[in-house]
Amino acid sequence: MLVIACGRTEKAPDSTQKHNHDVTDSVARNTVPASIQEIKALFATTINQLSMGKLDSTVLTYDCAGERSGTITYFTESGNLRLIRHRYSEYSHYTAEDEYFVSDEKLYFAFLHGVSWSFVSDGATKDDHLEQRIYLANNKPIQCLEKKYAVQTGQTKTPNAVNRRVDCKPVAPLLKKFEQLLNFRKVKRDCLS
Repeated sequence: MLVIACGRTEKAPDSTQKHNHDVTDSVARNTVPASIQEIKALFATTINQLSMGKLDSTVLTYDCAGERSGTITYFTESGNLRLIRHRYSEYSHYTAEDEYFVSDEKLYFAFLHGVSWSFVSDGATKDDHLEQRIYLANNKPIQCLEKKYAVQTGQTKTPNAVNRRVDCKPVAPLLKKFEQLLNFRKVKRDCLS
């Protein structure tokens, strides 16, 4: 089907194009996605904007007396928060990178990746990885995925691991961490608590 608009001939969007257009518009309007499909589309839009350098960023650091330290990066578009990336370590045996995807100051997707290491034998070490993907609508989890794998010293290839669907845990602790990160941006302190 052809549509004449402003003297130009354009192909009318099909339903898929309309959905993608709607999701892009939702970024501009700051609406919060409510389904897995909308979350994935808005996530993809944010990642695309990030990779193209279209998001502004502010970086804050903290150090809790050497026990925990980290870097928090806030990514915004036209002043609207889109993503919080929190990289931190606790003592010397745990590191993490957590990403909180945001629309209208509401969390809709969290990607949490933690790594703890330990000695296994003859001075070799093993890194245990845990990745969690949490899809949220209206501050409630609608789908949770988890991936676990281990990498030992000298191992050159990451083991193939697949995301598996798991029962969602209560999200109150996740939302509390998210609120802490939001508040840290407003009131900078030496320690994230």
